[in-house]
Amino acid sequence: MTDTEAIVFDQSELENLILKHPSIGVKLLREMSGRLRRAQQNVRDLALKDSSARVAGLLIFLAEKYGKKKKDKIVLDISLTQQELASMIGSSRETVSRVLGQFESEDLIKTSRKKIIIYKLDKIKAYT
Repeated sequence: MTDTEAIVFDQSELENLILKHPSIGVKLLREMSGRLRRAQQNVRDLALKDSSARVAGLLIFLAEKYGKKKKDKIVLDISLTQQELASMIGSSRETVSRVLGQFESEDLIKTSRKKIIIYKLDKIKAYT
């Protein structure tokens, strides 16, 4: 991931900022609605999808958001532990480890400590 700086506003300061700069309000609304959609999707996934589908969905999301296309593969240069991945999809570390191992044995991905390389995104999408 990347370093981040955060600024804290109280409600009145934020309202004044949005009144002075409406484009900030539009961007904030887009970001918040995107997060809400993702949260709703996570709830649906937890209720309706098995662990392979949830891991596949997470890999697709990460590939679209952070992936770097290199020749015939997508490189996720992120240092997320299996526990962190599991927390993102409401699963256990052991389950994520098993599914990632399954994907590796099918030559869909390769994992290392700080990278996930996706070789066959279309086949991962088939799991969802």
